[in-house]
Amino acid sequence: MQTQHFKTIITIPLLSLWLSSCIQLLPDPATQPQIIGLQSEIVLDESLPKQTWQLSVDEPSANQMLDSTRIVIKNADPNGSTSWTFVHAHEWIDRLPKMIQDDVIAAFIRSNKLAGVGRADQSLNTDYVLLLTVYDFQIEQNKVHPSQIHIQLVAQLQNRVTQKIEATKIFEQRVNLAEDKLSLIRDSIKLAYSKLLKELGEWVLAPKRLSIKS
Repeated sequence: MQTQHFKTIITIPLLSLWLSSCIQLLPDPATQPQIIGLQSEIVLDESLPKQTWQLSVDEPSANQMLDSTRIVIKNADPNGSTSWTFVHAHEWIDRLPKMIQDDVIAAFIRSNKLAGVGRADQSLNTDYVLLLTVYDFQIEQNKVHPSQIHIQLVAQLQNRVTQKIEATKIFEQRVNLAEDKLSLIRDSIKLAYSKLLKELGEWVLAPKRLSIKS
C-alpha cells in the first residue's frame, strides 16, 4: 500500500534555483509569499459556430491539497511511496479552483461564441452548467522519469432544467521540465494549463453537441 506524507516546506533540487532567484525579492519570505499568476489568455478556434445558448461555470471541486493557494509538488519514491510537499514562499494568485473558474469564464467571454456566460453562483438563467473536478495540478518528481507538470480535470455538461449530465470528458496535460530555471518552470506550467483550457473550451463549443433546452 502506498503511504502519503504531508509537509509544508520543501528543499528539493528541482526548485532550488527558483527559490534562490526569488527570495531576494521578498523582504520577509516567511510571511510574504511571492504571488504567482498564470494569466492564460487563450484564444479559442475562431471557426467554431456562434451558439445561442447560455452557460454558467461552477467553481471546480478539488481535494484539500489542491483547493488552496499552495503550489503542490508530488514526490514518488522507487519503493512506491508518495509524498506531497508545497513550494516554499510562493503561492497562486488565488485558490486554484477559483483561478481556474475565472480563466474558463474569461476564455468564453473573449471567444464571443456564447449568448451568455457567468458564474454558477450568480443565479443566472442559463441553459447549461459546466461542472469541473480537478484531480491533478502539480509538479511531479521521481527518480525514473523526468520531472514534469501534470494537470488533469474532468468536465461535465449538465442540462440546467433536467439536471441530466449530457457529456463528460477527461482533460489531461503533461509537460516535461528540461531545466530547473524559474522562468522555464513557470512557462511549463502556463503551457500545460493553456493547452488544457483551450481543449476544454473548444469541446464545450463543439458543433452539434448542444441545443437549447426550454
